[in-house]
Amino acid sequence: MLIYHLTRMKLTAITACLLLSARLWACDVCGAVNSSLGLGTIASGNRHSIGLTYQYRLYNSNHPPLFDEAPMSSREQFQRLDLSGNIRLADRWQLKTVVPFVWNIQVKDGDRETRTGFADPTVSVHYFIIDRKDSLENRQFRWSVGLGGKLPLARFPEPHDEVLLLYPGTGTWDGVVQSAFFCRFGNWGIIQEINGVFRSTNKYDYTPGNLFNATLFGFRRWSNWSVFGGFQYAWNGIDYLDRSAINSSPAQGNILSASLGATVQWGNVLLQANAHMPVAQSLGNGYTRQQTGFTAGIHYIFN
Repeated sequence: MLIYHLTRMKLTAITACLLLSARLWACDVCGAVNSSLGLGTIASGNRHSIGLTYQYRLYNSNHPPLFDEAPMSSREQFQRLDLSGNIRLADRWQLKTVVPFVWNIQVKDGDRETRTGFADPTVSVHYFIIDRKDSLENRQFRWSVGLGGKLPLARFPEPHDEVLLLYPGTGTWDGVVQSAFFCRFGNWGIIQEINGVFRSTNKYDYTPGNLFNATLFGFRRWSNWSVFGGFQYAWNGIDYLDRSAINSSPAQGNILSASLGATVQWGNVLLQANAHMPVAQSLGNGYTRQQTGFTAGIHYIFN
């Protein structure tokens, strides 16, 4: 009988450890947010530009109680301000830079965690495989591909930190691959974009999961403004520690979101805003849900 109770206690303890290790908070998951290249700047082609973009995401996490423990819940707000620049290097070559500043907040069981600061910047070089339009400018086709990297210049935590993605950095040198396609027939058109981030390992032998996201938007143009709508998909891979996969990876999940927005241009100034509404998601082992997302930006495009 004693052996039975001891065995039962051991199984209970092991089960509790496994369940605790599987707990993920919304701050650990990146949902689809916005076109990283900027819809307006894609339409403008290979030109110099500078921009400022604000992004907001809201998450809720709810975890059922374990044994005699109380249920846990959290609420996360991710806010990010990107300073971006495009430089026309040559007829078909363009340099893109993004310097982000983040302000992230998590409230968990009454405790508040806040992280602010400059995040890891990204630098990439793009080549326009196709960049043409007809003489009447009724048809336009643009397709650019790019390679670059994310630089580990921001603060980052040690492994297994619960607020991993509250921090502005990951401590890794990451490769970035991007593709953007723009097609317009008269006042109608489509924009399709693909982004991939391939992670390296930081000084703690921690490798964050690779990232992939894709967007597809259709738009209708009137004079100097347009409306657009479509879908965004984001996938976040499993993390590794000492080359061993972490089943409770804090950056694991995927989400499909619908998006609706508008773009307005006055001369060289371009304004853009859109809202994101989750359609289907599997984040944080099902305990986490993205509630909403919003993006607004202003760009100045040089002649």
